[in-house]
Amino acid sequence: MSLAENKYKALLSLGEWKSPQKDQKEVLALIAQVEDLKKKNDTNCNSRLNWNQKAPSDLEATKTYKSREYN
Repeated sequence: MSLAENKYKALLSLGEWKSPQKDQKEVLALIAQVEDLKKKNDTNCNSRLNWNQKAPSDLEATKTYKSREYN
């Protein structure tokens, strides 16, 4: 029993007691990457939609496209 107690104390002092295993660390890292990508995607979507909220500076230039005029 003293061997188990010594191993527990050694693992506790090294910070390895109840730490995730290698495959669990990989899963946690992937989850963090996915959450980061979701946050970046949300901010990119919002910035792409803001173009239609600003009034154009030259209204006549916006009505022409490839030498055609649209009314």
